[in-house]
Amino acid sequence: RVAFVVGGGHLDPAVKHLLSLSFKAETRFAHDGKCRAMAVIFRVAPTDVIERIYGKPWKDLEVIWMHYYYLHCLQSLGVVQEIKKFYHCEKAGLARSLWRGQKHRSDPPTLQLIASLCLDFHIADASLLASVLTSLLAHTKTPSHETLTAEGDLNTNAGFIREFVGALQEGLAFALPADDGELLQALQAVFEA
Repeated sequence: RVAFVVGGGHLDPAVKHLLSLSFKAETRFAHDGKCRAMAVIFRVAPTDVIERIYGKPWKDLEVIWMHYYYLHCLQSLGVVQEIKKFYHCEKAGLARSLWRGQKHRSDPPTLQLIASLCLDFHIADASLLASVLTSLLAHTKTPSHETLTAEGDLNTNAGFIREFVGALQEGLAFALPADDGELLQALQAVFEA
């Protein structure tokens, strides 16, 4: 609704207001609210308007949006962090830590979160990727697990796996060893399923 209202008027004041909401330090503006405010900006404003008002490249704002998104997801798992700490933390260690949590290994949304962290932050840990992919694949053989994506679209576990494998195939250039047997076996299992 906000995107519709903002899209019909003058963009500058709306973008300024949404940016101010996104960067408020107040705790009453949760990470998901800040994430939604930025999503509206991306939806209604052209890149040049965003850059003029923000004063920096829009890609910088997109990176901040991605961090807010992950903070929101992590908060739903009970992992609460501040944006500055999360921005500077080692994402590979965080992904491995989430994987080691026994209760998360059987939770498809958490598995999807770990897989997304690996792709978005170029975590080139073939063993972790293979383990997560194998667990995700195991959940496709059980009754359907459905989750909501950031855009609010219904996403089945099997659909996520297809997207994940496609992204992996495109992104294998981010330093995954080409001869990693464990990852290759997990990918082969996906293709056979």
